Amino acid sequence: MPIVSSLLPEILKAIDRGVKIRLLISPRFISLASMLSMQGEENLNKFKRGIEIRLVQNFNSCFGIVDDSIVMLFQLHPQDNDRILSVVKIWDAGLAINLGKEFELLWNGGEKLDLEKVTER
Repeated sequence: MPIVSSLLPEILKAIDRGVKIRLLISPRFISLASMLSMQGEENLNKFKRGIEIRLVQNFNSCFGIVDDSIVMLFQLHPQDNDRILSVVKIWDAGLAINLGKEFELLWNGGEKLDLEKVTER
C-alpha cells in the first residue's frame, strides 16, 4: 500500500492522458478503495473512470506491463512484503506478451472491485 500511495500522483496524470489501468490485488489490499476515496471527490472520480480493479485470491506477485513491450518486476523486501526492495524494467515484447497472457488468466478469474460501491460504505 505505501508503494501505491506514493504512485497516486503519477497514476492521476496517466488517467488524465487517457491511460486505462487494470490492477490485480489480493484481498489484503482491499483497503486500497478507502485510500482512493480519501483523495478528494475529483480525484476519486478520475480513479473510477481510469482504473479497473479485480481481487484475486492467493495473489502475491508484483509486476507491471506497459504498452505491451515493457515489463516491470518488483522485488519485495524479504522481511516486509509491503516494501519494495528493487524494481527491474525489461524491454522485451515477448516477455510482455507471455506475462500478459498470465495476467489475463488471473484477470478473468478475479472478482471485480466496484469502487463506487466500496467507497459508499
